[in-house]
Amino acid sequence: MTASLCLPITDKATRVVELLDIPRPEPGAVCPLFIATETMAILGYFKSWDEWVIVVFTGVMEVSSGMPNEEAFDGHPLYKCGADRFRCYEVIKSPWISKLEEANRVHRYHSAEEYSQYRHILIGLHDSTFECVARVYKVHVHKGFKDQSTGLSHMMRHFEYSG
Repeated sequence: MTASLCLPITDKATRVVELLDIPRPEPGAVCPLFIATETMAILGYFKSWDEWVIVVFTGVMEVSSGMPNEEAFDGHPLYKCGADRFRCYEVIKSPWISKLEEANRVHRYHSAEEYSQYRHILIGLHDSTFECVARVYKVHVHKGFKDQSTGLSHMMRHFEYSG
């Protein structure tokens, strides 16, 4: 996975815009969950100690989850563009999407315009950073959750209905 962590920010137009429709993750909550296929990803995490957020991404081109965690987030290239831990962003003029488009130019039916339909979403979590290039996302918030097994059960329902 390429992810934006591996790509330098060379375009001064690259910026991040906080997405207020995706709830901020709870800073102390650990172990978010995600499930992915070739064209879909589902991320689940705690918004508060009893609220579980499920973000369903469709039209996924690429997804990444891993470092940096909240203690090393200052080392993420998008930190210099304004991204911070425990928040959700869209990356405008994403170097990741540009790199994916560039790599696909060898395809005989390549269309650069198609890449304008994709969005690069970054979510800073407790022990990891989740990033996804997808066309669409939808947010679901469930109350009364105390553990991840209940969250996983709800995530699987979204996975089954989206197929």
